[in-house]
Amino acid sequence: MYWYLAKIVFQVSCERGGKIQFDEQLRLIQAEDEFQAYVKAQAAGLAEEERFADGHGKQVSWLFVSVSELKQLDPWSDGMMLHSTTEEPEEADSYRLQLRLRGASIRQRVMPEALQLL
Repeated sequence: MYWYLAKIVFQVSCERGGKIQFDEQLRLIQAEDEFQAYVKAQAAGLAEEERFADGHGKQVSWLFVSVSELKQLDPWSDGMMLHSTTEEPEEADSYRLQLRLRGASIRQRVMPEALQLL
């Protein structure tokens, strides 16, 4: 068995208007080969299509679009990279602050006493 990283994409739209959104999800798939990994990722996307009414009674749709990426992962090792993305924010200082606040929130959740050390 091998491990694959699959990107599954959904189109999210709401009856009350607004921009159509695309939700890109990275999924870990275990399979015998690339074909089986693709079939499993495709099946997961189709199984998770959903239509429901939001809090205002308007229809919201999550429609499966595609498995847009599929990559076999190398054997697992501690600290291996699974995903990387590069951002170009308009305000680098604000973006950096936002990242540090997220990091502090994680630290507080996993080791609350760490905040007393800062």
